[in-house]
Amino acid sequence: MSTKIHQLVDGRGRPVCYDVDDYKGRNVIERGFNDTKQWRGLASRYDNSPLPTAAEPSCEPSHSG
Repeated sequence: MSTKIHQLVDGRGRPVCYDVDDYKGRNVIERGFNDTKQWRGLASRYDNSPLPTAAEPSCEPSHSG
C-alpha cells in the first residue's frame, strides 16, 4: 500500500490546512483555560470550609484564664 493511500485509509497525517502559527495561538489559549479551571477547583474547595482556620479569627471571645 502506498503512503498516500495508507494515510487516507487510516486518517493519519497532518490536515491539509494546518497552520503552525494558528496552532500555537490555540494552544496558548487552551492552556490558559486549563489553568483557570484548576484554580477554580482549588478555590472552591477551600472556600467552603466549615471550620475556622488559624488565619481566620473567631468571633467568640476566648475563655482562658
